[in-house]
Amino acid sequence: SVLGENESCPPQLPLPYINSSATRVYLGHERRLAEGEKQAATHVSLDQEYDQDLSVLWCQLEEQLAASANQGVLPTNFQPTQCCLNSQTDNLHHPLAVVEGKGQSGSH
Repeated sequence: SVLGENESCPPQLPLPYINSSATRVYLGHERRLAEGEKQAATHVSLDQEYDQDLSVLWCQLEEQLAASANQGVLPTNFQPTQCCLNSQTDNLHHPLAVVEGKGQSGSH
């Protein structure tokens, strides 16, 4: 038995505290490894600072590209790509992601 003879209830285990305003989620493509292949380090630091101005710049460029590909009109369902979610990003929309995507095969 895990409990001692004099214990009537299990011990209280501490739960981790999650500071939601300091939480960051990084999104990216995870390549499937071939059998026996090792994954190289990506050198992504979880402590890197989020650059709000740079993010806005990339969003504007992406909007211009999407509009250009759509005869100059930004599609109503356009959603900018987000690779980092944190307290400063627009988290009202679910990020777009690919689950179990299949790569192109064939010889070139």
